[in-house]
Amino acid sequence: MKRSDLVLAAAGGLLLAAAFVSGLAAAGARDDWRGTHAKVAPAALAGVSAFHAIALGRLAATARRARAVAKGLGLPDWLAAQAARNRRRATPFVAGGTAAILLAALSGSARGPWHAAASSFAVGFNAVAFLIESAAVVAHRRLLAEMNGQAAGAREGRGEPEPAPEAFA
Repeated sequence: MKRSDLVLAAAGGLLLAAAFVSGLAAAGARDDWRGTHAKVAPAALAGVSAFHAIALGRLAATARRARAVAKGLGLPDWLAAQAARNRRRATPFVAGGTAAILLAALSGSARGPWHAAASSFAVGFNAVAFLIESAAVVAHRRLLAEMNGQAAGAREGRGEPEPAPEAFA
């Protein structure tokens, strides 16, 4: 997984945790915490949604790339099928994580137990979703490394020159 993905996931998780903690403190009716929560919560919504969008975009792009490379070089069909399967398995967590934090944000106007419950669910679900999406991105990188290895073998058999080292990554 790229360092930028880890930084974005950590930032999203920290913003989500900060929004949750400031929301708990704001429930004690202290006005200074309500202001802090009102500033941190939209940043958490944007950060978490950005991480989910980037992860989904990366999974979709690598699935398309794997299909094109497998077709172009005559590699086995299971490589492209595995890339599509990884994307399909991670998509519900991307959508669910985004929906959970959006539901928590929308229920914030109620300031009652529903908002606390939705926020708790959003924190827990997004923690799991971050892990699953990160594992899917790592699986895609391994799959692309496998494709690089098989593509190099296919090129050697046809007498084609070797591409740059990071051509498919």
